[in-house]
Amino acid sequence: MILACSDETPTVTDPPPQVEPRLELISTANIQVDEPSGLCFSIDNKSLWTVSDRTRKVYKVDFNGNVLETLAYTGNDLEGIAVDPGDSTIWVAEENLSQIVQLDTLGNELQRIDVTGAAGNSGLEGITINTANGHFFLLKEKNPGVLIELDHEFNLLTYKRITFAFDFSGIYYESQNQHLWIVSDQNEKVYKCDLTGSVLTEYPIDVDKAEGIAVDFDNARVYVVSDSYEKLYLFSIKD
Repeated sequence: MILACSDETPTVTDPPPQVEPRLELISTANIQVDEPSGLCFSIDNKSLWTVSDRTRKVYKVDFNGNVLETLAYTGNDLEGIAVDPGDSTIWVAEENLSQIVQLDTLGNELQRIDVTGAAGNSGLEGITINTANGHFFLLKEKNPGVLIELDHEFNLLTYKRITFAFDFSGIYYESQNQHLWIVSDQNEKVYKCDLTGSVLTEYPIDVDKAEGIAVDFDNARVYVVSDSYEKLYLFSIKD
């Protein structure tokens, strides 16, 4: 049996071009808070909470940066903020005191917890809560940078040194994929990480003094707040 040979040259299809993941800037807004530091969504996701380095107060703001509410609490050196989905209370990070403080919705102090291994002026910079189990993730800024995990009774679970950036200035737990989103002021980048602090994706951002981050993954939105420029940045996730 004789097999016929084809003279046709097979067609080679070029692979589709690889698109680099990025955060695309959508808008910026002036935020009516002096030196904002830390960011999270309100319990109904219709507004944001932030804290002020300068006034040492806690503020609820809308997505245009307008102040909606100021809580009664006056802190020492506020750097991070998170809302507990279980009871709607608010947790703030006190950097110099190396403490996290629980507030009710009016800003009355309920309790404060000492955090071992996070003291100093380069201490606690961020706080977020794992909505699946109530664990706390805390961020130490630098010298060294550390990711700390506490259980819901404040027992230390992990204390991991992280070195993928020069400093770490904000953190947010994203429940849809169970990722941690971490922002670095000095590197001007956002890092998507797993729950151990290992980097999955990094996104450059053109934001000076980025000090807080909140992620709405369902709508592919990332909010970043700048301390020195007192601005709220909205980005679209392009993966």
